[in-house]
Amino acid sequence: MSPVIASADLRPEHLPTDDQEWRVFASSFDGYTHWNSFERCADIANTTLSQYTRTGALPTDLDVLRTCLFFELRRERHSGYPPDEAGQLYAKAVQQAIREQVTRRA
Repeated sequence: MSPVIASADLRPEHLPTDDQEWRVFASSFDGYTHWNSFERCADIANTTLSQYTRTGALPTDLDVLRTCLFFELRRERHSGYPPDEAGQLYAKAVQQAIREQVTRRA
């Protein structure tokens, strides 16, 4: 597991550069602890995924985006299967949205 990196401390060099590194990056945020419960974390991640599936839109809040990526990692670990094609596209879109937020403020 990666060391936790606070969203305020994220820099562009922390961000993943390939399809495998997103898993390491996702583990640098603990959504369960951040939101004080599995249920809240899951609700945020599932609501965001549902919205993205319907509209293609993602939130701009960095903690919410990191929660989504963290939860996709947890979903993969608990299912035992990597994301399907749609899940991979979603994870890439979330990573890109995170990159935009981090580089915008850098």
